[in-house]
Order: sequence, then structure tokens, then C-alpha cells
Amino acid sequence: MSNAHTMRQGVPVAVEGVSKSFLQGKRQTHRALNNVDLAIKAGSTVALTGPSGSGKSTLLHLIGGMERPSEGHITVGETRVDQLSVRDLTRYRRNVGFVFQKFHLLPGLTVIDNVIAPVLPRRVSFKKSARAQELLESVGLGDRALSMPHELSGGQQQRVAIARAVIGFPDLLIADEPTGSLDGATGEEIMQLLLTTSDTWGTTLVVATHNLKVAELCQQHVQLVDGAIHRTVGV
Repeated sequence: MSNAHTMRQGVPVAVEGVSKSFLQGKRQTHRALNNVDLAIKAGSTVALTGPSGSGKSTLLHLIGGMERPSEGHITVGETRVDQLSVRDLTRYRRNVGFVFQKFHLLPGLTVIDNVIAPVLPRRVSFKKSARAQELLESVGLGDRALSMPHELSGGQQQRVAIARAVIGFPDLLIADEPTGSLDGATGEEIMQLLLTTSDTWGTTLVVATHNLKVAELCQQHVQLVDGAIHRTVGV
């Protein structure tokens, strides 16, 4: 792991006065986030917790550039994410790794090809297959490169999803309920793997989770209630 990319320190994230409303039906709006302020240090690990509907996933989607805020500013590194054009948002998302509760592996591709998929159309400064194999080794699946997704357990599929998320050396890794469909022991293994990945590659990690045990493993724990930050513990 001596690649120059490993010298990255992740990126800071600044969420300032952010609100997000969604249309429900023709006239009603649902306010998913309400005037949220959050500062995340570069290279740190942050857990977002709270009941269903508290705004965890919405906040992740805004930071990841998958949604736009209704009000407020989001700055990731030196990029004002809320001001990006559609084309620039696509470019921005290349520097963000995404891990979801549903693994979203492509069923017709081998494990190693799933890992390579995000960088397949891109020019990169590393050998794609060698990097993918290295990542599979790091998540304990070096011998399953040619397996198909359906041949793996849920925990193994999530390991592949993590390898896929970081193949492009993202500055920011976002995980939305990554342990939600796994049993407790496997879920904690996956969380430890995410933390190790963040530490190894210097990536800023933001995780939304219902699991307080998982949240306690992060440096910062942010509790959301009804779209607002209830309290923050840690960094």
C-alpha cells in the first residue's frame, strides 16, 4: 500500500444552515432537514444516528451530491457542492465512495469486475485490475475474485461493495445503513472494515446507522431528531 494516493488526508465537510424539503402530493411539503449545521474534520469518522425519518439519509445524499439543499450551503474540501452544475456534480461524485444497505452489485459480473466497474470508463493513474485485486485482498476476499455475487454471503457482498466504493481513491466515503441487512456480528465486522479502510486511505467517513454500537466506533457521533441535530458527541 505504498501508492502515492495513500498520502491523501480526506476532505473536511461543512454543512451550514441546510434545510431540505420534499413535495408530498400536490401542495404539501415535508421538511426532511431543518437548519442543520455540521462540521466534519478531514480524515475523521462520523456516525449519524436517529429514528427512521430523522433525516440521516437525506443529509448523506446532500453531502454526496445526490440531492440539492432547499436552503443553506454544503462545502466539501474546497467545493461548494450546492452550487455545482449537473455536469460538475457528476464529476464531484467520482471523488465520493458510496456504500448502501442493499449491496447493489451487478449480478452478471464477477466480483473483481464489480469492483472495477466505477473506474472502467475512466482514465486513471493505476492499473485497475491490480488495484481491484489489492482491495479484495484487504477485505479478505482475494480468493473470490472470479466468483459471482450470488455465490457470496451478505457480509461478503458488502465487503465487495466497500472495495468497489474505494477503488477510485475517494476523498469522502459515505455509507447509508451499511450494516442494516446483516446480523450483529457481521455488521460490526463490516463497520470495522470501513474504519480500517478510512484509516488506511486517509478517507473521511460518514455513516448513517440505527446501530448505536456501530456509532460508538466512530470519532464523532451526531444524533438527528425530526430533521435537526439533537446532540453531537466527540470531535
